[in-house]
Amino acid sequence: MDLRKDPKLMQAYISSLDASYFNNDWVPPGQNGDKVLFSMDNGTKLSLGEFELELKSNTRKRMSMKQTHTVETAVKDMYNDALNTALLKYEEGKLEVKYPDFKSLMREYEEGTLLFAASEKMVWKKASEDSTGLKKFFDTNLKGRYKWDRRAVTSIVTLRQGTEEDAQKIADYFKTHTAAEVETQFNTDKKVVMIEDKSFEQDRNPDVDKLLWKKGEISGVLKDPKTKAFYIVKINDVLAPVDKTLEESRGYAVAEYGDYLEKTMDRTALQKDIPVKIDTKVYESLIKK
Repeated sequence: MDLRKDPKLMQAYISSLDASYFNNDWVPPGQNGDKVLFSMDNGTKLSLGEFELELKSNTRKRMSMKQTHTVETAVKDMYNDALNTALLKYEEGKLEVKYPDFKSLMREYEEGTLLFAASEKMVWKKASEDSTGLKKFFDTNLKGRYKWDRRAVTSIVTLRQGTEEDAQKIADYFKTHTAAEVETQFNTDKKVVMIEDKSFEQDRNPDVDKLLWKKGEISGVLKDPKTKAFYIVKINDVLAPVDKTLEESRGYAVAEYGDYLEKTMDRTALQKDIPVKIDTKVYESLIKK
């Protein structure tokens, strides 16, 4: 690397400054702005005028250095920061020349990025947004594949505050009344109970699995080990196994539709969006004659 610096220009500039350099309203001298502090063989250079603008714009950093630096050391630190940044960019520009393996890695990364962008546009975005195509694919290929197991439709009454005895009174009432009626009966002055309506497949909830799966079956008073709250579970209905609708299996359906679109993607359209240029000379050099 051909790095050329002008230390005399830097020293002369520092000599032109005084303690006002650390002030918020500091005004740069503004002389010799076209002269170059350093330059590199890749065309990078830093003029004195550009350096002054950088000093002026970094007011917070400049003012914070007042307690720990002289004017000379503060300016030199800022100069070294600018030089180091330029050197780092210079080396980054040479990485592919110095390290062929890195060049190959970057090429793979760039090609992978292009492929991902193409797949995102032509496959996964379409899979999630093309509701008509997704429904047609689901009806033709996926209907009946995803099923609900036998399910219990339940109401869970939770006692927000109170004793186990209070919870037992609610459980006794709940045996012959709906969850809505429990809420009306006990949430009078304040909200004492909370109601949740949930459906559970078999082997998905221990409390429900312990019950006889029939309409009206109710648990005893249960206690949450974490919250210590008392609650009661009641089965309102038992549903037989049934196929899931598109909405109920949408995540699986979108994934399978995306796979289908990827396999049937129109490569010709892809080439129109991302033109490919083949270097015939390089290509032919790979062929043994």
